Amino acid sequence: MKARRIGLITCANAAQELNCAMAVCMSAINKRTGTFSKYEEPVSLAGVVTCAGCPSLAYPEKILDKVRALTSVGITDIHLSNCMDELCPFVKKYIKLIEEGLPQVKLTVGSHVELISAEEFRQKVKSAFSGHRPMSDIINGKI
Repeated sequence: MKARRIGLITCANAAQELNCAMAVCMSAINKRTGTFSKYEEPVSLAGVVTCAGCPSLAYPEKILDKVRALTSVGITDIHLSNCMDELCPFVKKYIKLIEEGLPQVKLTVGSHVELISAEEFRQKVKSAFSGHRPMSDIINGKI
């Protein structure tokens, strides 16, 4: 059975400013947990990109360039990471743009099982940003 080619879009701020290695997202893909549990066939992570970054108010359509880059290598299913879902002020706009602009893409919001509540996560990320701490401190319970 052919593996389903999956793409992941994660938060640019989490990846670049908090040095998120996407370890929890990768684990969910490998273990087929979280939103990846829905796939019956084998899955293959075929690409990872970040969003366009904040503030994207001037050009939120840049997300379509990111999705096109993923689809150009044969990805048909794209997941927006939990960080995108919980932190991104543009996520609803991004979802609408992707669904309207690239309707052939199967879009899933979320990646892994929630480790903590959304509110607690947002507070910890805010603390990490203000204290220049890495995302791994949140994941490992140091924040």
